[in-house]
Amino acid sequence: MTQFPGQGMPCRRALQGCPAGDAPAPDLATLVATRPDARLLDAGAEELALLLPQFARATASTVGGAALLSEGGGYAQPRMAGARLASPAGRVALRLSAGRGERLAYTAADPARGAPAALHLFDPAGRTTHRAEIAAPEDLLLLAALVAQIPTGAGEIPVVPDTAPAVIPHLPTIRHARAHWPRAELARHIDDLVLDGGRSRRACLPHVGPGAARRIEPRVLDHVLDLLARRRFTFRRAVIRPGCLQSHEGVLDSLWPEGDLLVMTSARATMALDLERVADVWVTALGPAGGERATALELYDHDGAAIAAFLPATRGELGHAAAWDALLASLPAPRSAARAGAGGR
Repeated sequence: MTQFPGQGMPCRRALQGCPAGDAPAPDLATLVATRPDARLLDAGAEELALLLPQFARATASTVGGAALLSEGGGYAQPRMAGARLASPAGRVALRLSAGRGERLAYTAADPARGAPAALHLFDPAGRTTHRAEIAAPEDLLLLAALVAQIPTGAGEIPVVPDTAPAVIPHLPTIRHARAHWPRAELARHIDDLVLDGGRSRRACLPHVGPGAARRIEPRVLDHVLDLLARRRFTFRRAVIRPGCLQSHEGVLDSLWPEGDLLVMTSARATMALDLERVADVWVTALGPAGGERATALELYDHDGAAIAAFLPATRGELGHAAAWDALLASLPAPRSAARAGAGGR
């Protein structure tokens, strides 16, 4: 069974949100129940953004039920929603949204479980969004000193709902999306994915026009990624959770299936994607970025929440952007839509 770098756990358990060597802890209520030493902090995403760059080494994981991105190394300064985009080379890249009811918790190292010390970020419903595991001795001392200065949080522990309420776009929302899509900066499109996990964005995609968003056949995903891996093509992978997006840029060093999962590695980063949880995929036109538009692949689950996105490289070689756009333009529509279109002619 393939293991994630620095985490020592199988891929399937990683998608359940399991800390290293620990039982599954996919939400805040479970973490508190299974780790009596867990400390809920009176802090959120803004405080986490100040803490993370202080550590020389960490294992950074953004995890959901359908995708995980885990990377070892130091954090770049996390960017908050609304700020300019940044693509730090060789550093863990996070984009966060604050003030939406997110919670932050701390667990000390537990040698008996083989679990390192960690900071855990949860969305307002109590679902895990990001986890930073700290193991280096010098970083552990710093972490303990920093956490000691943060008051203990209070309040009711949320229980994760079984299903998410449907997002129904209203006509003014659709009109606004259609009118502003061509002029929106790339950062605005990324923030659409971050702020509510992309659910509002997904509800608008069928209405913004084929030049802005085009649905494609989800079953071509593994073939697209295999082609990119074989060509040693540099591109960005992002895993998305409500209030948090973690991305990594580079070529794929390896790609292989593990049951329903597709696992890919690149330098110190590993991404796992549960293909069975991908309900639909869209090719979207984003930008303008540096005077040029970019195209992306956006992946959504059955509840309309964003799972992941694949974007062109920020530092690609000459011709990379054109090759990326040509690849995405060649991807077919869903088979059901293609059959319906043929029947109507």
